[in-house]
Amino acid sequence: MGALLQLKEVTKAFGSLRVLDALDLDIDQGEIRGLIGPNGAGKTTLFNVIAGALRGDQGVITLDGSEVTRLGCADRCRRGLARTFQVPKLFVGMTVLENAEVAALFGNPEHQSRSEAVARARWALDLAGIGELAGAKASVLTTGQRKMLELARAIATGAKLLLLDEVMAGLNPTELQHACDSLRALQATGFTILMVEHVMQALMSLSHRVSVLFNGKIIMTDVPERVACDPRVTEAYLGKSRGVA
Repeated sequence: MGALLQLKEVTKAFGSLRVLDALDLDIDQGEIRGLIGPNGAGKTTLFNVIAGALRGDQGVITLDGSEVTRLGCADRCRRGLARTFQVPKLFVGMTVLENAEVAALFGNPEHQSRSEAVARARWALDLAGIGELAGAKASVLTTGQRKMLELARAIATGAKLLLLDEVMAGLNPTELQHACDSLRALQATGFTILMVEHVMQALMSLSHRVSVLFNGKIIMTDVPERVACDPRVTEAYLGKSRGVA
């Protein structure tokens, strides 16, 4: 399959600090790609530039064959790109279903009825494994359930590409297994996923390939087994030749 997302020489600086430095990145359609790097490597900035929350200083971003470099978040979402956040940003006074329905309406505001949006929302909740919670208030959800609702809302927008920002942070072992199962089911359904995750065991087990961000550049992309033992990666994380935990 071809690339669903392409970044060519994308640069972003804050004053004299160049956080992304002529960065190139291709994400193939249908893959789960892990993104790792030490603290301060620029992972959050990269997500914000891809999603449109920040505009790069230079470079080109292409989504599904169309350039989206100058589009904002809403337009990129309606082109098929959605993201989650480390801390879920839910409508806590609404039900789980209503949260997903809002996302469905936002992602496709002109070409669906209310009943179609509800159907898409229920489908997204089922894919995220929380369909049985549709009638519950978002305010009563556990951390793991809130994370899965955040994922369901991204799905409900009609996304082709999901940017997942530490969706497994703070989960207990049962919730962690549930999240892994949900992501594998999404990939099998046809979604493409780019994920930042500090639960390294989960990221390595899920990812088809892993990209390593360091000093504003992708220094390698390979299968997880090779990334884990590559000396460039251990040097980036630890500054000397030791194994990556």
